[in-house]
Amino acid sequence: MILTNKELKKELSNYSNINAKISRLLKENKLFSLKKGLYLTNKDVSSYLLANYIYPNSYLTFDFALYYYDLIPEFIINTYTSAALKLNKKKVIHNQFGYYIYRFLPASAFLQGINKVKIIFKDEEYDLFIASKEKAIVDKLYICPIVSNIAELEFLLFEDLRIDTFDFYDLNRDKLILYAKDFPSSTNLKLFIKFLNKRRIIDEFKNNSKTFKIY
Repeated sequence: MILTNKELKKELSNYSNINAKISRLLKENKLFSLKKGLYLTNKDVSSYLLANYIYPNSYLTFDFALYYYDLIPEFIINTYTSAALKLNKKKVIHNQFGYYIYRFLPASAFLQGINKVKIIFKDEEYDLFIASKEKAIVDKLYICPIVSNIAELEFLLFEDLRIDTFDFYDLNRDKLILYAKDFPSSTNLKLFIKFLNKRRIIDEFKNNSKTFKIY
């Protein structure tokens, strides 16, 4: 269970010295600090489930989400990457459960492509907010160094990020384009839309070519 400082003190209201009791519980590993004023009572919960609670108005995306969906082969262990509102620079929160990294994305990026999943762990319910596969790719391209042409974009996707090409072309192209349009000022995502439209034309040509027969 995740408790704010106020909620925890209410739970311990029968104790005469509540702060001393909190300190004792922390030393005995019966209570765990996530950040100042936020506590966890069950240390066995999966660490990624804590990300949305540590910094509200956020969702898991970027490298962690890409790895979560098996779109990339690896990520930095115990590092959970999220997008967040109301940030003016990258924020890193470190506790015994891992590194929680939050990057700013514009408010328009929070309108679509985010899945809310309810997860039950030992009779406790956690809300998980995580980008869809398509959304995670778009978000990652937004924060990547700017590329100057489609060839560089392809290299970024399939060589630098090592996104599996077969998995990539199984994604919903219309959703990729839709989410990319939430970042109208991004050079990377403008190129990404051009790349996807180019692939659409190539795929349609291949499909139409199959209908012709040579006698």
